[in-house]
Amino acid sequence: MLSKEIMKKLLGIAKGSINYYFRMKDVPTVEEYGERLATFVTLTKNGELRGCIGSIEPHQDLYRDVAANAVNAAFFDPRFPPLNQNETKDLEIEVSVLTPKKLFKGSTDEWIKFIEEKKPGVVIDYKGFRATFLPDVWKQIPSPFEFMAHLSLKAGLPPNAWVMADKYFYFTQTIADEWNNIEEVFFP
Repeated sequence: MLSKEIMKKLLGIAKGSINYYFRMKDVPTVEEYGERLATFVTLTKNGELRGCIGSIEPHQDLYRDVAANAVNAAFFDPRFPPLNQNETKDLEIEVSVLTPKKLFKGSTDEWIKFIEEKKPGVVIDYKGFRATFLPDVWKQIPSPFEFMAHLSLKAGLPPNAWVMADKYFYFTQTIADEWNNIEEVFFP
């Protein structure tokens, strides 16, 4: 569990990285936290998704992962056009730090009971097709069967493919705030 101060700093790194990209068209060089952790950065504008990019597996330092994911969510999420600087006033940034994913080894019924109760983030992997939903998706899709069907579709699979897939779960520590409330980590 990361401290409240570190979590607030992650929001500042995300905001600072986006502003740096507006100026320099690059991801800033960020100091190291000293631990590799997987993160997602989600941007919403007026309550609607505006970009979301992240990694399930830790592959770089925490601070650097947040900086890269913030820039990618703002400018390179293929579902959206690049962020325009005028949009930032209506933006909210959310940073999620993921626990390591764990393979679930129980039955289908046990899986449904587990995810309905715990509401974790979920990854499915079936014959090279893979997809994930962060725990926040439970707010939009509260039914475990619908949740899994939508995740299968996201992976490019039929809605019931999740039954045969390897199922992984993870939890997140999340912080979010409106753009104007976030104390930016400035990168010259």
